Amino acid sequence: MAANYNLHLHTHWSYDGEVTPETYLKRATELGMRCIAFTDHNTIDVRRDMEHLAPQFPHVQVVLGAEFDVDSPIGAHHILAYGFSRPLSSSLGKLLATYRERDHQQAACLCQGMQAQGFDFSEEDLKALLLSFRPEHVVSAQGLTPVPRRYLRDYFVRRGFLKEGEEVSKLTDRVLDPSIALPTADRVIPALKESGALVAVAHPTVFWRAEGRVIVDFSARYMDRLREAFQIDGVECAHMPSNQQQACRAYCIRQGLFSVAGSDLHRVEAGFDLGGHGGSNDWLDEFLERL
Repeated sequence: MAANYNLHLHTHWSYDGEVTPETYLKRATELGMRCIAFTDHNTIDVRRDMEHLAPQFPHVQVVLGAEFDVDSPIGAHHILAYGFSRPLSSSLGKLLATYRERDHQQAACLCQGMQAQGFDFSEEDLKALLLSFRPEHVVSAQGLTPVPRRYLRDYFVRRGFLKEGEEVSKLTDRVLDPSIALPTADRVIPALKESGALVAVAHPTVFWRAEGRVIVDFSARYMDRLREAFQIDGVECAHMPSNQQQACRAYCIRQGLFSVAGSDLHRVEAGFDLGGHGGSNDWLDEFLERL
């Protein structure tokens, strides 16, 4: 049975998102869903839209969230944050400004690196590319940001920078600047919690698979490391249908953590699904009680 909520959705305020908040809300209403959360990458700019859209869809509870890229002693992970007190704390404001500046640095690095390789790719070209798939008011508010690989690849092929079939990493890997570091957990997590946010680790099975290990044999040990490194309040136990959901859920129960679920959508097609992530409806009540 499809779930009546989705707590991991990316809108066009994510650098790689293409869906308007209104599109999600209309679809959630059509499906009779109780709750959705907007969790854009490293920003809560979607609150600009939520303030006027939420009253138009009174039967769907909308949670303001974000998905942060956070470094730690055990590596970089995606951390979901839900619910922010108002006004925003100064520490959160400074953190969001740091992520915004990091986006600008990455964008500048891309342009400069391409030019250093002899390609005519300016900041104006980057802005035009962004405007080809992101709304003008979003680009105006956020400035230059990274570009999803699929758009860079198609653009570079059209410009003759790449041949058809070549990977975009052939060019972009040469221009990445390792000095543009991610904010670390010892800064991010206190800023989030000071702002009243609940913190959950996103799609942990993605990182487990990346380690190339048998998940069942080490899930509890790895979750212990995540819990310590990121001071998590919950876990995204269902990101897509997986045989690891029961293990994640059991871990949450043992440790007193809430469970969330979401499909991590960035793009959609007509008639798209919102409740097929595999999470239980019981988890939503548990989450909302803690929010």
